Amino acid sequence: MLLKKSFFLLLVFLPVLLYSQDLEIIKTLHKNWRAGASGGMSYLAMELKKDFSQAGMDMNSTPNIAYSLFFNKRFKKHIEIGLELEKNVFTGYKNHSGNVNWLMYSPTFNNENSHFIPNPIYYSTNIWSLFLNMNYSFLNFYSYKNNFLNMNAYLKAGVGLSSIGVEMGYQNKQDYFDSNLLWPLYEKGQGSHPARDWYGTIHAGAGINYFFSERISVSLEAVLLFVSNDYLDGVHNFSATNLPDGTVEIERYTVFGSVGELKIGVSYYFNLYRETVNKSSIWNKKKEEFKNDFYYEKKHNRFK
Repeated sequence: MLLKKSFFLLLVFLPVLLYSQDLEIIKTLHKNWRAGASGGMSYLAMELKKDFSQAGMDMNSTPNIAYSLFFNKRFKKHIEIGLELEKNVFTGYKNHSGNVNWLMYSPTFNNENSHFIPNPIYYSTNIWSLFLNMNYSFLNFYSYKNNFLNMNAYLKAGVGLSSIGVEMGYQNKQDYFDSNLLWPLYEKGQGSHPARDWYGTIHAGAGINYFFSERISVSLEAVLLFVSNDYLDGVHNFSATNLPDGTVEIERYTVFGSVGELKIGVSYYFNLYRETVNKSSIWNKKKEEFKNDFYYEKKHNRFK
């Protein structure tokens, strides 16, 4: 008899327990979301050999633009995980291109019909990237005069995939006629060669957040992006060896392209659905009940 009663109670209360647990999970998942955008400067910093033996650049780089959209979820007091879609655009040049081994010695540019002339060249590159990110935010800054500030620092790291579009060629169009080479000298992922390759990518950096309110914050962040690609500057990397017979032998080596970014961003904090409470007023309006736990806990409860 006791067994039957226990079984009956289990059948009655088990669905209630499961429902309450599911409800608690749903409540946790729908809170503490953040969406935003950022933009700023992008710069091809260096090319690093994949055996980490050498860093350098065949081309000179000039800064251009970078911008991104992101969507994050906070799971712990200090940790966020999210997605980021980013585009980098940067350009560069080489006024004295005689030391670019690929252009000087490759049969692609030097054969019985054409010959590379070491005159000024340029490149223009764009990168689309999709990252899975993790952010770690430190405690709010503290001032003895103003107590806790609406500002904190954070670290950021992510892994993802990037697709590359690049164009490289002579700055002076007359050089194409003199060398009998096609315009542009190299193109990949755009123009007449639209197929884009995908490469593994990682990035890491740090930033500062300033909260105007529980809903809105702005950030300044510096990030270094590493792409497993050797033609971000429009030039394949080759070493050159002078042979006894007077010819030059070239051998290709692979590198990581490294891109530096400095961006300003704005974030909006929200829950996935609205929780409302009756707000006492002559109009008896409803007001959304929203509390940014991240902002509140880090600013007011840091020692608890």
